[in-house]
Amino acid sequence: MLSIASLTLLALAGCQPSATPYVGDWKGSRVYQIQPGDNALLAKHIAEVKLTVYSNGTFKLYDGGLTAEGRLDVDSDGSAKLRILTMLSVRSDMDESKFPKVTKEGDKLVYRNGLIDSKEAELTKVSATDSSLRP
Repeated sequence: MLSIASLTLLALAGCQPSATPYVGDWKGSRVYQIQPGDNALLAKHIAEVKLTVYSNGTFKLYDGGLTAEGRLDVDSDGSAKLRILTMLSVRSDMDESKFPKVTKEGDKLVYRNGLIDSKEAELTKVSATDSSLRP
């Protein structure tokens, strides 16, 4: 027989929105206007965004030359916040209001970085990642 605590935990687990729509490898770039004298290769890397979301709700992010890892928190409206736990392999104490956000729109993700004043990036799924184990 299940205890009341076990039933409560099972009910709460069902209330958490799933990361499933976000699972996979995503890639895109934000629009970046190259100015005269800018290094075009550097500008390309600054604009690039790569996101891998695993079925266990964790992620790896590459944004503008920086790497980050953390947990995907899906809101009740289906949008998600990328809760960054480490940046450049160092523990992050980032203010929650600065966490990047993603929203699934059709077969794409719209990525908004909360740290820098930049244009959003549209990410396209490049492969499915269905393993709950991180590499």
